[in-house]
Amino acid sequence: MGTKHSDSNLDIFIELDKPFYYTGEYVQGKVHIHAKAALSYTNLYLHYENKEYCRWSETYGRSTVTYVGKKQNFADEFILHQFPGGIPQGQYTFPFGFQLPAGLPGSFKEGCCKNFKIYYPVTAFMIDYQNPNSKPEFKVCATVIEPPRFPNQTNVRLKNIGNPKTCCCCDQGTSAIDVLYDTTTVKSGQPVRLTINVDNRQCKQNVKNVEVTLVQNKFVQSDYGVKRHYSVDKYLQKAAGVAAGYEGLVHAELDTSSVQDSAALGTIVANWYTVRAQAVVAGCICCPCCACCGNNYPTVEKDVYIDASSQLAHGPPQFSAPLDWSPAPTERIVYRPQTPPVFQPNLGLPLINPHYQGLQTESFELRQYQY
Repeated sequence: MGTKHSDSNLDIFIELDKPFYYTGEYVQGKVHIHAKAALSYTNLYLHYENKEYCRWSETYGRSTVTYVGKKQNFADEFILHQFPGGIPQGQYTFPFGFQLPAGLPGSFKEGCCKNFKIYYPVTAFMIDYQNPNSKPEFKVCATVIEPPRFPNQTNVRLKNIGNPKTCCCCDQGTSAIDVLYDTTTVKSGQPVRLTINVDNRQCKQNVKNVEVTLVQNKFVQSDYGVKRHYSVDKYLQKAAGVAAGYEGLVHAELDTSSVQDSAALGTIVANWYTVRAQAVVAGCICCPCCACCGNNYPTVEKDVYIDASSQLAHGPPQFSAPLDWSPAPTERIVYRPQTPPVFQPNLGLPLINPHYQGLQTESFELRQYQY
């Protein structure tokens, strides 16, 4: 739904032509105006921008600290129409178009209070220079999908060797997995297929099952540089294991139909996904990541790009014209900025820079801030 701040004699509405757009794409739409009387507003503007916002709280003993981050990646506006001497009474429709800058992050929002979000407000407003305090406007948020920042990788192969130990750190040999990812880019609802070779020939314990997990990652950063990385398991699939002293091949298809949010990599807010494959060793095994025992369960992880545009059943509000609606026709105004903005991505995010090791993955219970 859009939001409006209008006087009683002027109605403004924005209608976008599509439920979502990809970065770099042209946004087209119409601004509808109903002036119920002659008014002194002279200029109709269209303003569009991209913002990131995050807010979360953490409790330390009896104290609660709230962190806030705000960032504007770009903003621009242009005059859509001018009314010399003021807008006459009547009905008007003004078609418009503008191009989204390429390379921007996609739309994202998290939490019942929308604690983490990347959003694209589009605002139509009118100006009365004789009364600058009066600024009727209507605002909608365009939904933007971020294309993959790197070409799709097919048949990606990753290996890992685990050294499982039972209680008292008794060595049980080695167990290894060799995982082939068929792709790193999918649309929501398409499976990620994995071929997993489990080599348990040098291990004294059974691999009781092979777990394939879809992990959602969220990164936020406050204005003062406080960073948090949240991860949550979205979907888990288990396959049969392999007995001690044997080798086995597992084929897995990871369901992505539960993914509602596309990958969106902003500077202070980001959302992306990881597919993890792990051979779970049976028996009384020490902690899988015990500092003294090392890596017990053989595990590999690969970041993947998921486009969830297929989940967008509802777009922006559509204009419901009154029965007597007969606007004066006008030509479409297509705005082209002289200097398009350049977005600087966060190179500390693994999906942008796979070789960056500075961001440690941790699992947190997400604390929603209550307003």
